[in-house]
Amino acid sequence: MSMRMTAVSEDPRIRKVREDINGLLGLPRGAVLKAPTEEPVVVPTPDGSGAVPPYDEPLVPDADGDFAHEFWEEDRGGELRLIERGRTPEVAR
Repeated sequence: MSMRMTAVSEDPRIRKVREDINGLLGLPRGAVLKAPTEEPVVVPTPDGSGAVPPYDEPLVPDADGDFAHEFWEEDRGGELRLIERGRTPEVAR
């Protein structure tokens, strides 16, 4: 998105909006937000050769056979609820 904005970044309307956003974020009016230059958090490794970080808890399966450290499900009110470890979430019908 930042690269696409370069062409219009000096338009007075865009500059005004950017200054307004910076003000709402508590930044100086002329601050320019840039993407971090650090390593990405997720790196695809289709062959499985990537590093696997250590976790305190083992993976557990759900009713669909998926494995994860935790599972979340949405209740009827639209709220996400953490499923207790060891309890298999019910499959929505």
